[in-house]
Amino acid sequence: MTAIIAFSYNYFSANGITIFAIQNEVRELKEQRNSKFNKINIVSLETAKRIYDDNIALFIDVRDPWEYSDGHILNSINIPEFSFSPYLPVVKSLDKNGYYLIYCSSQDCDLSRNMATRLQDLGFKNISVFSGGWESWVKANLPIFRK
Repeated sequence: MTAIIAFSYNYFSANGITIFAIQNEVRELKEQRNSKFNKINIVSLETAKRIYDDNIALFIDVRDPWEYSDGHILNSINIPEFSFSPYLPVVKSLDKNGYYLIYCSSQDCDLSRNMATRLQDLGFKNISVFSGGWESWVKANLPIFRK
């Protein structure tokens, strides 16, 4: 019973034991990350097409290199999310004030949102995510490159 009271006190106390302080810190970091994640601009297929037609943004495909080489949105570049590093030459060459539209395979794919958050953390200001991704672009018969 004493242990339950002690844990309860520490859980609800602002000056609880270290374990609970760490848990609170982690929770706060997750909340900050989620609020930042929610600030990413998500664009539809129609908007992505307009951005493409007007050559407003550089499209970044974050799928694996083999997927990109099989086919990608015409004139996009590939920065695979799984091997992302701020030290990659392609990342270092990007203008932090440029406009980038990030996409992955489909609406169910979180790679583009992850990459958008990573780039924002590096100071990139104009990042959007194309929610439909590669699948919706192909389905709409929009410009692609295929082997």
